[in-house]
Amino acid sequence: MQTNTNNITQYIRRSQCQQIIYPIILLLLTVIITVQQPIFDYLHLSSADPTVPLSSVVSKEHSYINIEHANLYYTGQDYWLNGELTGHYYYELADNYCRFYILPASSGIPATPHLEDITIRGRAISFADTTDEILSVMAQKLNWNKEGLSEITDSYIINTLVYLPLREQILFIALLICIVISFLSIIRMLIYIINPLESPACRRLRKYGNSSKILTQVEQELNHNCIIRTSNMALTPNYLIEFSEDVSAIIPLASVLWTYKHGDLKRNWKLQKKMRYSLHVITNKGDTFTFKNKQSSDVEQILNELINRYPSFFYGYSEEHLELVNHILKDLKMKRRKKRKTFLKK
Repeated sequence: MQTNTNNITQYIRRSQCQQIIYPIILLLLTVIITVQQPIFDYLHLSSADPTVPLSSVVSKEHSYINIEHANLYYTGQDYWLNGELTGHYYYELADNYCRFYILPASSGIPATPHLEDITIRGRAISFADTTDEILSVMAQKLNWNKEGLSEITDSYIINTLVYLPLREQILFIALLICIVISFLSIIRMLIYIINPLESPACRRLRKYGNSSKILTQVEQELNHNCIIRTSNMALTPNYLIEFSEDVSAIIPLASVLWTYKHGDLKRNWKLQKKMRYSLHVITNKGDTFTFKNKQSSDVEQILNELINRYPSFFYGYSEEHLELVNHILKDLKMKRRKKRKTFLKK
């Protein structure tokens, strides 16, 4: 970020203002995709009487129907999709009115011949494509002629297989997750913009003292007594600061126990291998700070200056250093716990 980073709070605000664009775009895209899906049709079903033609309640905007039924009968016809049995055709005939339904093939073959007291939720679709075949079979079954049956048959059929299919359920869940994540991200970033002291870096500082006072001291040292300044790191007499893309990390040097450099061979977007370096810092509060994707020369410059000023730190990675630091942290934790118990007794 090619801006003045001496003011930490302003830096946090600027970085969050830049980052908040991405969850806003994600939120807008997911909302646009969601409103184009039939989810609102699923939530707002049109009610229809079993003996009233569906043409009176069906429209382009509302084609999903909810119907309470007393008796449905299996037609003897099945619904096949790509060679797989997916449903059965049922009918209801009452008061010189006939309506057909496609229900899931949950019972396999043969289908349950008679269904009682069930609620139907599905989509009303045109019956024209399969009318002739089904009406012919039904007319023969009822000892009726096809033309007579056709006159009393609804022009729509209720297909329950297209009501909230698994694919759309997964899509809706994914969209909902995206909306929640993007919304929470926007809220979180707005909080950081309004009050930078609530950002992760500043909250971490509370372990080491008054975060507001520490920030004031850091900004004074950056302005008047900065020792090393790289493109995204700074070293002052009392602090090591990283200016990352999201929030800055601030480490009081008086709390540092161990620091070391680590290199990783990574591929870029051109699949070219390139060494990227990170600076790891462990403090006496048990925090581990990792400054990722740094230039080797920048990390070395910081480490060399720290060695000159703070020779008591552990430098470089080794199993011995890991064991010693873990032992020190364990002792410090026990001392803090003991001190807390003593304080509570008083």
